[in-house]
Amino acid sequence: MSNETCEHWQSFFSRINHYFRDDIVLNGTEHASKELGYAITAAYLVVIIFGACGNFLTMLVVVLNPAMRTTRNFFIFNLALSDFFVCTVTAPMTLYTVLYMFWPFGTALCKIAGSLQGFNIFLSTFSIAAIALDRYLLIIFPTKRERQQNLSLMFFVFIWVVSLILAVPLLIASDLNTIYEDPSCGISLRICHEQNEIWQTVNTFEWVSLFSVSTFAVCHVAAMCSACLNPLIYAFFNHNFRTEFIALFERLGLRKLRVIVFRWDEERERKMNIEEENKTRCNNGNDHTLMATRDERMDESLALNPDTDEQL
Repeated sequence: MSNETCEHWQSFFSRINHYFRDDIVLNGTEHASKELGYAITAAYLVVIIFGACGNFLTMLVVVLNPAMRTTRNFFIFNLALSDFFVCTVTAPMTLYTVLYMFWPFGTALCKIAGSLQGFNIFLSTFSIAAIALDRYLLIIFPTKRERQQNLSLMFFVFIWVVSLILAVPLLIASDLNTIYEDPSCGISLRICHEQNEIWQTVNTFEWVSLFSVSTFAVCHVAAMCSACLNPLIYAFFNHNFRTEFIALFERLGLRKLRVIVFRWDEERERKMNIEEENKTRCNNGNDHTLMATRDERMDESLALNPDTDEQL
């Protein structure tokens, strides 16, 4: 290996031996175009607005109505709480960082944002697992509901404790450092290497840059979409939650919004009522047919045995 190549790699490792930005080390880093930036911004805004509103309504329904404070709904409340923080805290900061590659919020918020994002992910994941476990126990052991409630309470506390413990390393490792007057927030990373005076053939390699900022942003916003989908799956598709949402909208004077949001549910209820009425009519028609058939048979019996009535 030539001295020029050796000096190039020594310079390369000296630059990445401390905190760095991708475009400083990797000259081939692909940044997002303006069009993609607009699309990502629009997607984040949809996630933030709809996710925050949906999760806030879910929590409000559980808090205001004592009848909704069931074991499963407490886990749904957990899930809504974590997703609400994702939409209101994590997503806006991530959007700003992706667009500007700059962190202006200071060291304290850098640590809080990183650990809070990790805590929300852990809490959301464990809450979904708890909902599935609660449904499983209810189906397998339907007669032991009181014991299941005690177990669910223990698991509720366990979820919070474990999520906090797993988020502590993120709180410790997240740090803010300045590179060429450009603060960057993230996990502190140091790449160790051995300073060799003579580079042998075994050290020869070629760097291939495959990192793309736009790909990272698209994948990140796709992951954020779960914060919007969770209240839709676990709350809006639940009949009890839908009923409480409609009552809440009526109480807040949002009748027009209720009609827009829950029109599909009212149409579905109307169709179900029509089907029930048709079934009832069919059953009544069958009953009348059976009664008419029985009366006809009685008439035939009386015609064949005219003395039956006198004997009775």
